Amino acid sequence: MTEGTDIFGGVWAREHYDWSEPGVVRLTLKEAVDFRLGTVTVYRITSRPDGGCHVAVDFQRIAASLRGRVVGVAVQLAGARRFSADLRVTLDRLA
Repeated sequence: MTEGTDIFGGVWAREHYDWSEPGVVRLTLKEAVDFRLGTVTVYRITSRPDGGCHVAVDFQRIAASLRGRVVGVAVQLAGARRFSADLRVTLDRLA
């Protein structure tokens, strides 16, 4: 799957999603201009007693360009808040 954004002139990545382990989704970077290939992002989903779920994300990217380094700084500064909001919208749509 190819994902991206228009910020910084367009940053994109093509990743392979692996759903083979229950409660875990691994995204392996297969193609990108600004990041080193082979890095892995892991989503771990666990159930909560109230019937909801908790999603923990281990987001790994190694910059391969100046733009990749700039994106890395932006993700460190605002990434957790942004990813959390985007994930919440997606999960709400699925509910």
